[in-house]
Amino acid sequence: MPLRPAPAQSLASRVFVAQLAVMMAVVVVGTIGAAVQARRAVAAKAASTTLAVARTVATDPQVAVALRGPDPARALQSHVEEVRRRNDVSFVVVMSPAGQRYTHPISEKIGQIYVGSLGAAPNGGEETETRAGTMGVSLRSVVPIRERPDGPVMGLVAVGIPVEHIEGEVASWMPTVLAAGVAAALVTWVVGTIGARRVARATHGMTVPELRGLYDCYDAALHAMREGLVLIGEDGQVRVVNDEARRLLGVNGTLTGAPSASLGLPADLVAAVSAGTALSDRAVVAGSRIVVASVAPTGGGGSGAVITLRDRTELEEVAGELASTRTLMDALRAQSHEAGNRLHTVVSLVEMGQPDEAVAFATEEAARGQRLTDEVMSASGEPAVTALLLAKSNDAARRGVSLDLDPDSWLPAGIAPAPELVTIVGNLVDNAIEAAARSAAARVGVAMYVENHQAVIEVTDSGPGLPTDADAFAPGWTTKPDDGRPHGLGLALVREAAARLGGTVQVADDDSSCLVARFPAGGTSG
Repeated sequence: MPLRPAPAQSLASRVFVAQLAVMMAVVVVGTIGAAVQARRAVAAKAASTTLAVARTVATDPQVAVALRGPDPARALQSHVEEVRRRNDVSFVVVMSPAGQRYTHPISEKIGQIYVGSLGAAPNGGEETETRAGTMGVSLRSVVPIRERPDGPVMGLVAVGIPVEHIEGEVASWMPTVLAAGVAAALVTWVVGTIGARRVARATHGMTVPELRGLYDCYDAALHAMREGLVLIGEDGQVRVVNDEARRLLGVNGTLTGAPSASLGLPADLVAAVSAGTALSDRAVVAGSRIVVASVAPTGGGGSGAVITLRDRTELEEVAGELASTRTLMDALRAQSHEAGNRLHTVVSLVEMGQPDEAVAFATEEAARGQRLTDEVMSASGEPAVTALLLAKSNDAARRGVSLDLDPDSWLPAGIAPAPELVTIVGNLVDNAIEAAARSAAARVGVAMYVENHQAVIEVTDSGPGLPTDADAFAPGWTTKPDDGRPHGLGLALVREAAARLGGTVQVADDDSSCLVARFPAGGTSG
């Protein structure tokens, strides 16, 4: 029977196990370190006790007097034993500088040589060591005895504490040390469990391969989106920028960690991000493109936001061309309707027996149409512009606006790509017709010529003109009422088309109702 593979551990379980292992190792090492430190502290305390008792005995005047006497052993034994019992030490041995004992807890050892190292004590120093002797293994200190500080060494005193007493005291500390270790281990377990549960909630209990796969899918989807996406953190810094957003914003390199103001977006959009307010379908210029931006706050009380960017450049250009086509179609329909009326008029005049009037009427109408066609064709060698101007003339007439073409106008063929010319001329004329239709004179003038190797297109209208402080070429700026449809992109498209040709468009210095587009003659869009 094949073995079933073990289930994969979730990220929370892995984090919990790793965290628990590390923290348990720290607890174990800390407990061992505490035990070692406790033993050192007890040993240091024992050494300090033996030195203190030995120095007390060495400075006792009774001891010095006894050492000068004929029988130091008889004079000191009971006194020294009383000191030993009072200080709870293993032994207090008073001896000669050569190490012959005068006192000892075991009376048979009196008179024998001290077992242990005297070190520097015979020369006036002090010695502390752990060594086996007649009382077993003990920690002992040896101190010289002098009548005065600068006097000769009259004898030595050794004080010792059994090592087993030290170990016993260390053992008495161990329950406290172990209890602290167990408490630390329990705290570690509780903290690890809480942390693991929080990680599990945050990751929905997914395993590492599942999270890796989810991230790969998220990253692929993020960069494959045809809509620009920018994530702003609550600190106002850029967190994520996908490929489309980089293209639309015209930036290269990493933007992660940069402030949102560095994206090159308008101030009101950046302010909306900082204030955490929503903003929908705001037309902005990003580089050479027209982009529709929206801001959605991420919530949480901070200034985090999601910025979405949609490219409207091609869409607006196509919409402009479609509008021109519709205008042409409307003009053709109107012409067809008018041609039908005129034909009926000619037929009726013939039927009424007035053929001369019929011929005169037909000739006059034909001459009028031909004059318009001749004027437009003489002004432009570009067929697309010729057709556009014919359509705009008929559209203007239909709306009661007179479109006058400067008789000296001439725009040769091939001076610029037709799509850019249609965008520039079509939007300038459309805006002029809109403005002129609201005025009493209702007139639009168009002049096209080449000057100093530059193509110049001037469009003037009888409207009120543009405000002096208006940025009419900014996306979204318009004088039209808000009817729910996007406005204010026509002149922005003109500016972008002129920029692609290496030129500019601006308001004439002496006439706010005259817009002038200039670009190198024979240029190509770039």
